[in-house]
Amino acid sequence: MDVHDQRQLKKSRVVRVNSEELWDFFITQAANQGCPGVALKMEIKAMPTFLMMKGGGSTDKLVGANPYAIKKMLK
Repeated sequence: MDVHDQRQLKKSRVVRVNSEELWDFFITQAANQGCPGVALKMEIKAMPTFLMMKGGGSTDKLVGANPYAIKKMLK
């Protein structure tokens, strides 16, 4: 991982979305800013992609906005 990738990883965060308006804003912001280095490292090829992370690595991955599958991942 180079310095550029490390800077992009520091931008990662957990976001609590409690309204549809906030969700739309967050998705638009993420799509416009883009993080190609992180996307490449985590093998993200489509949006939305949800990753469960633990210890610096991905433990589970979900591609697509499937509310049932997201809830199942979080349990």
